[in-house]
Amino acid sequence: MPLSELYRMARGKLDSSQDKNRSSSTDPSIVPEDDFVELVWENGQISMQG
Repeated sequence: MPLSELYRMARGKLDSSQDKNRSSSTDPSIVPEDDFVELVWENGQISMQG
């Protein structure tokens, strides 16, 4: 999967999650706009660390 496609897919999930949980969120998978995350490739899997 091209990185641009992965980014678009992750961005879409992030945006839809934020829309649902605007007021207060306890979901650690949601990353605020101004935070930096790192995409890590390990054993054929991509994960986010931040």
